[in-house]
Amino acid sequence: MKILAILALCLLPLAAVADDDGIIIRNMATLETPEHLTTTAIYLAVDNPSLTPDELIEASSSLASLAELNNTSFQGAQPKPYPVASILILPASVTTLGPGGAHIKLIGLERELEVGDEVPLTLTFRRAGQRQVQAKVLKAVDFVRLYPVETTMMTIKKLQADQARKLSN
Repeated sequence: MKILAILALCLLPLAAVADDDGIIIRNMATLETPEHLTTTAIYLAVDNPSLTPDELIEASSSLASLAELNNTSFQGAQPKPYPVASILILPASVTTLGPGGAHIKLIGLERELEVGDEVPLTLTFRRAGQRQVQAKVLKAVDFVRLYPVETTMMTIKKLQADQARKLSN
């Protein structure tokens, strides 16, 4: 019994520190867009050191008319993004919103995004509230350093196909 009490006392400070820590958003990135392309995807990692789950429930940007929370399904090798109401942020873990999975889709971009630009975003979490963040516009080679090559190549190929399709119209 005495051992259990000592163990409980040892764990209390750890739980309190974890619960007091807020979410940490990092590796926010997108790729440059050609002038005619009016959509892009924002990728990021959300570190939730808390012992409580959270949800990303909304996103917005002053550079786009709409920001959608999306996930991706696959029909064969073809990725098919679709809107979702929220994205679960698991407790005591890092949730990656990356190519081939959950992401934020910006629709109706006001201008092309160039390497070095920053995209302002407001992310709203059910528990943690609103966070003002900036996503960096990266070259493909720098983007690959943040996200796995396999899924990044799918994203680059999709952008190239979209670009080719729009140019042919």
